[in-house]
Amino acid sequence: MSDIVKKNDNLLPALMKEVEGKIVEVRGQKTLLDFHVAALYGVETKRVNRRTSERRAKQRLELSRAGAVSTEGQVRQGRRCNCSYCGDL
Repeated sequence: MSDIVKKNDNLLPALMKEVEGKIVEVRGQKTLLDFHVAALYGVETKRVNRRTSERRAKQRLELSRAGAVSTEGQVRQGRRCNCSYCGDL
């Protein structure tokens, strides 16, 4: 086994503990906050948010092309829409 692999094996438990310590529960789901993800990757929070937004837009586009999803009732960018479904949340 090379030295690099041995070094990474020693870092993995420490990294896992660090990540587990940053997991919070939001609305009953375990999640990492954007600034924690940015810190883990060593980038600015706005880059993580931008990439997340791009991924969501891409997924919405792919689903709309497939005709699989109606846009009514979706929560967008942390705000509720005014449909009857979101009014019940």
